[in-house]
Amino acid sequence: MVFHMHSLEDCAIRIGYQFYLLLLCKAENNQTMNNISDEHIIQQILKGNQELFTIIIQRYEQLVYSMGMRFFKNHDDASDFTQEVFVKVYGN
Repeated sequence: MVFHMHSLEDCAIRIGYQFYLLLLCKAENNQTMNNISDEHIIQQILKGNQELFTIIIQRYEQLVYSMGMRFFKNHDDASDFTQEVFVKVYGN
């Protein structure tokens, strides 16, 4: 199945927003991984420490990619989708 770029972007925007809500929910629940909570990382990113966004990517990249694979059924579109989601999340 071939998707037009606008479909991929629209999907990434919708999933990106849901992913953002997931991050906020996890932060509110104060769950930690690797001894640093998502809440703390998000607070630091919002204060200007953008380098910490790589930790968020490392923690959630596989989850987002898996969602893309279920939806698009191919590696290239799932990879593009994953990148779009993180670009949208970072931009917000």
